[in-house]
Amino acid sequence: MQQINDSVSNSTSWTVTNNVVPCVLLGLCFLVGIPGNVLVAVAILRNLRQATVTVKLMLNLAVTDALSLLLLPFWIPALLGPWPYSPDFCKLLSYLVYCTMYASVLTITMMSMQRYMLVLYPRCKLKLHPRGSGVKALLGVLWTLALVLASPALLLRKLLPNEGRLRCQPLYSSDGQKVAVLLSETLLGFVVPGVILTISYLCIARRVGRLPFTSGKRLSRLVTWVMAAFFIFWFPSHVANLLQVAGFQDVAESIRNVAGALTFFNSCLNPFLYAFASPRLRGSSSLMKRLERVCHSKLGDTPPPDSRKPSLCTQAGNLTTLNQTPV
Repeated sequence: MQQINDSVSNSTSWTVTNNVVPCVLLGLCFLVGIPGNVLVAVAILRNLRQATVTVKLMLNLAVTDALSLLLLPFWIPALLGPWPYSPDFCKLLSYLVYCTMYASVLTITMMSMQRYMLVLYPRCKLKLHPRGSGVKALLGVLWTLALVLASPALLLRKLLPNEGRLRCQPLYSSDGQKVAVLLSETLLGFVVPGVILTISYLCIARRVGRLPFTSGKRLSRLVTWVMAAFFIFWFPSHVANLLQVAGFQDVAESIRNVAGALTFFNSCLNPFLYAFASPRLRGSSSLMKRLERVCHSKLGDTPPPDSRKPSLCTQAGNLTTLNQTPV
């Protein structure tokens, strides 16, 4: 997850791959992700007292993703030319992006563990009470971890000359420090959460797959979407990290901007994946209609009037979890 503007083209020319494509992707993420996350957050806040632990985690995810996407208008100009802000803002903006991204990944991981406990151990007495202090403590630990894991960005980010332009980039004191930072980033931000996510949801899918009703198949479909979104949008960025560690600097730089932009798509899709999956939020018809409207208007995903096939946005709305499971 090295920052999206770590690299530019290996010449002074302005390339489509390193500049235009990432800007278009980031702009699309901002236009779709901000309304979606805000709608989910507002819907949850209206009934916060009745919210379960999982729904409160959804609220934290929506707020975190919205904060992450709100930073994009500051990054896009940095892709189009030299760094337009102060050196201190280079550190601050990098730190905020890393912090919100770690918080988003950790929240998704916590949600997978919470659902694992609900489905496989519904009578377990160690579950958190929605109105207890345990939820606040859990969120406090989550954000503390995110603040700590993002600290290398605050310490290492500086304005450095790159092809005649000042860029906000990390300045490593040695190759050993670079390897340690990049590997820890990939391990703690992708490998460990990915393993937990995979084990949790595969166990859930295996359990509900034995049910005779269609709800089990729907949840299995949701599990596939959640896992696919996480791995598809985060994998390229961490591949770039590993390529840089292995010494393939030119290859890593050639994919860094696009790979970094793809990570924001996960924050963009989270409200559609998780809100549509919650019976409590799905019961809010106004929220679902607004989310589908955002999806249709920004992505142009509207089927022809005479088509019987539902659009992708409508299909996402049909994804459900078990009605018997209190999420």
